[in-house]
Amino acid sequence: MKIEYRKEIDGLRAIAVLSVIFYHLKINFVNFNVFSGGFIGVDIFFVISGYLISKILIVELKDTNKISVLNFYLRRARRILPVLFFILIILFLIGYFYLLPPYFLELSNSTFSILFFFSNIFFLSNEFNYGNFASDLNPLLHTWTLSLEEQFYILFPFLLIFLNNFFKKRILSFIILIAIISFFLGLIINYISQLDSRFYQYDFYLLPFRAWEILLGSIAAIIEIENRSILKKKELSGILSNIGFLLIIFSIFFIKFETNYLNLRLILPCIGTFLVILSNNKSSISYKIFTNKFFCFIGLILYSLYLWHFPIISLIKLNDINSVSFFESNYFKIFYLISIFILSILSYFLIEKPFRNKNLIIDKTLIITLASSFLILILLSLSVKTSDGLKNRYQNYELLLKNYEINNNKLHKNWEKDLFKFYSYKSKKNLQETDKRKNILIIGNSFAVDIFNIFNENKKEYYKDYNFLFLRIGSDYLIKNRKNFEEFQKADIVILATKFDSRVKNLSKDESFKLIKKEIKGLDKIISKLGKKLIVFMARPEFSFNAVDLNFKKKAFEGKDFENNYTILDNFIHKKINNDEIITQEDFKEWEKKYFKYLMDDKINLNIKLKNFLKLENISFYNPFDYSCNFNEKKCLIVTKDFYKIYFDYGHYTLEGAKFFGKKIDKKIFN
Repeated sequence: MKIEYRKEIDGLRAIAVLSVIFYHLKINFVNFNVFSGGFIGVDIFFVISGYLISKILIVELKDTNKISVLNFYLRRARRILPVLFFILIILFLIGYFYLLPPYFLELSNSTFSILFFFSNIFFLSNEFNYGNFASDLNPLLHTWTLSLEEQFYILFPFLLIFLNNFFKKRILSFIILIAIISFFLGLIINYISQLDSRFYQYDFYLLPFRAWEILLGSIAAIIEIENRSILKKKELSGILSNIGFLLIIFSIFFIKFETNYLNLRLILPCIGTFLVILSNNKSSISYKIFTNKFFCFIGLILYSLYLWHFPIISLIKLNDINSVSFFESNYFKIFYLISIFILSILSYFLIEKPFRNKNLIIDKTLIITLASSFLILILLSLSVKTSDGLKNRYQNYELLLKNYEINNNKLHKNWEKDLFKFYSYKSKKNLQETDKRKNILIIGNSFAVDIFNIFNENKKEYYKDYNFLFLRIGSDYLIKNRKNFEEFQKADIVILATKFDSRVKNLSKDESFKLIKKEIKGLDKIISKLGKKLIVFMARPEFSFNAVDLNFKKKAFEGKDFENNYTILDNFIHKKINNDEIITQEDFKEWEKKYFKYLMDDKINLNIKLKNFLKLENISFYNPFDYSCNFNEKKCLIVTKDFYKIYFDYGHYTLEGAKFFGKKIDKKIFN
């Protein structure tokens, strides 16, 4: 059975890859993220890939009643590995001259995971959360899709062989069943992740929860091959093809990544792709769009385009980790697009296309080339790993910086170290009624995590007489649902620690502060009735680290997403090390004064209002500014005495920072 070339699918793939690229570029128009759903291009890839690969395998099965698994793997290797290995080697060369040791080590570990097709698991286990700024600094984050696909294709031929041997007439039914199971497993794990953050993005990265997308393409292939299509009427198929196109376009422009139960929304682009593939209507409007020469050409080079697009973004960000203005400029975006298109065209015609030609590069030559490249990459990865990122490239790297962690993604991971065992509303182990020690319940948002860490990291040395429990929850919710929380009843002291954001729910500052006061008074009333004590940890220091870039400052602190987890000090350190310059104690002293200048005035003014209110209501409070900043000397602490970083972003403490600050708090606050 001859497999028909469908050029509209190349056009569809072009739309998918362009949407992913524009999503990462963050194209904005009048404060609207135009390609907010551009990430769904990956889901379109999965459906198309499932269709194309399944069609090849099922046609072979139909014609010969068997599948040559070895030949299938060889075809996959010929298709994906040559250009992938080439780009990985190029990145190692760039990394040697360009990447600081922590990032070079990260590149090495990522490469190793890619070579064995488990990068999706690696990125998940190392908390490279997709869409996070720190994760964007890993040039190989996008390869998680390759690993997930290859995991599927390692297993899928054997599934087809099994079904063909035992359920020959029920292959389609079984694949539909597996797809449904996979989809609902994704919904279940997503729900679990909202109760327990340890499972965050499992549904995003792992095959069992993504397989339904690829299988949707397989279903389309089987329906087409078996001529079961209900779309034989041109009018109907044309309508459904156009509906599919509209679903895809709608998803690209309006779906948001940060939404709960993302799977439910991903149905739209996946079903849209399914309809376009299945309808196969050459008279539809969508067909004419997809077969446009430009889209078809992009479809040809898309694999190279996809592989190149993310490393370029990451390398530019790594050069200047506070380069927000440059990254968002139109000049950069034009330069970037031209660059990746040139690189993609070159790698397609010089590497991809020749290696796909079996007459030009025979199987034996292919195997020798790939095996040699594989071994080279393994050796490179191991050499970088064993040398801790080839630190010897920088003579002054160890001076004052042996404790200063450059990679903030690692610090963020450590920030929640051992936290989740305390992260349960129903935990009965931490606050014991019979225990002679005082039970301290800490509630609030991510800033409450810091306060929990302040005490927990110093518990053995300074706070032996106390039990601590952390609940990441708002005081308003706790007030409404207090009967459901056993820990609330057991606590001797409740600490409220939150951001006290002065821009709550799009209200004015005055209205927001009224709401804050109402919540605190409500919480204090409940606690007082129970004979407990409330301590309010007031607003924390927050810093505008990019004071030069006023537009960035505005975006970061006016209720919009703050995605830059790197401080201007980090940027200074990066450049010093790259230039192999010595970093002195005086540098840090100077930066303590600079940090004071970057203090957000909003937080200082808010604390003045909070202090007056809490005094009036006779509620105990503690001001974090007291241990963080010195207003007389006009400086804010930024590193510990051993030069550990205190902040990893605009205001959150590192674990070392929490440990450091915990020693500065007087235990009398618990009396």
